Amino acid sequence: MSRRFCLGCGAEYDYALGACPACGEPTDGGAFDENLVRALAHPIPDIAANAARILGMRKPGMALEQLLHASRSGEPERAEAALEALCAYDDVRVDERLLEAQALGTARERAIAKDAIRRRKQGPPA
Repeated sequence: MSRRFCLGCGAEYDYALGACPACGEPTDGGAFDENLVRALAHPIPDIAANAARILGMRKPGMALEQLLHASRSGEPERAEAALEALCAYDDVRVDERLLEAQALGTARERAIAKDAIRRRKQGPPA
């Protein structure tokens, strides 16, 4: 029997069900990127972090604000993954967030930001 986690409330339930028995969230509702964005707020930080990583690879514009928000999460795994995902975006708000993380973030956030800022200054590989 396959199991899944609800994007709405985080409850685990049988994959065959059409909706979460805990909150009623539809099983197959929404587009893939929209579901990933919603998963950034998932109560299990691992799931949110994985969603951030995938969003960083896919780079949908509609995810930028939510990634910025998630990068300020008090949960290190969620915040670090979101900060890494933001590095894929070319946006002044990302540049500002990287500078903020480099100055005020955790040790890991500072390292992520420092590396991203260095790469941005170097430009794309020749």
